[in-house]
Amino acid sequence: MKLKYSFVLVLLAFFVVGFSNSTIAQIPSDAAILPYQVDEVTNIIKERFEAPHETNEYIQFLVEEDDFPAIAPNVPMSSELTEELTEWVTTHPAAIEQLLIRAKKNYDKYFNPALIK
Repeated sequence: MKLKYSFVLVLLAFFVVGFSNSTIAQIPSDAAILPYQVDEVTNIIKERFEAPHETNEYIQFLVEEDDFPAIAPNVPMSSELTEELTEWVTTHPAAIEQLLIRAKKNYDKYFNPALIK
């Protein structure tokens, strides 16, 4: 009888520990986590503006976005402008989502051998 209670207590302890670990893992943090790498997206935008080409003109829609930094095409970006662009990328996830969708479609159009006709 004593063994049965010990087994139940051990089993109950496993459930309590397992439940508390799964509950703690689901608590959201105060910092929002973006679904993309900010530095990588910043570098993509920077490269496309510094060296515009027919295959990367999909990025031009960003110029029409609210408070997008004034980036001149064919001109290397200063470190201050790169920092401003990084801040913009961080604060505009909806625009970056559209950028990533357009980048995928652009890749398929120009570079995906399975889809090129």
